[in-house]
Amino acid sequence: MSLISVSCTLIGYFYIMKHLLSVELEFDFLLFGLSCHEREYRLAWYINKELGLLFTCEEDLKVHQKSVESAHAFYRHFDEESELQIVLLQNRSSEGWVLPELKEIDFFIKVESDGEFEEEDFFQRLKKIPVVNACFKVDPNKLKNRENLIFD
Repeated sequence: MSLISVSCTLIGYFYIMKHLLSVELEFDFLLFGLSCHEREYRLAWYINKELGLLFTCEEDLKVHQKSVESAHAFYRHFDEESELQIVLLQNRSSEGWVLPELKEIDFFIKVESDGEFEEEDFFQRLKKIPVVNACFKVDPNKLKNRENLIFD
């Protein structure tokens, strides 16, 4: 949903028009938080092996918070047939966090699907991966910095 409002202010003989664009983003994806002491490439390998996915390493995700830019490891699995996209994202880097309100979570898995997706089965299989210490379901609508999870 977007909202556009226009207001006019009279200054001397001139009207100054102000435009305000308000955009409400939709967070219609699944989000899981993982606690894992392995490096991101090892976790991606384990998830590929255990869940039959094919994560590929992509350019780091850049996150701007306050005056600091942080870079976070980013892996993507995309299945064209089912239009399923799964992203493995490192929460913590040496410069900061993707979601600072969840500092106890090391990695996030973001799942976007236009079709059916077995959320509970996926969650249970994630929990069984040997290097995953804990797995959590996260509601993106309740996060303060949820805009950091919107990327191509």
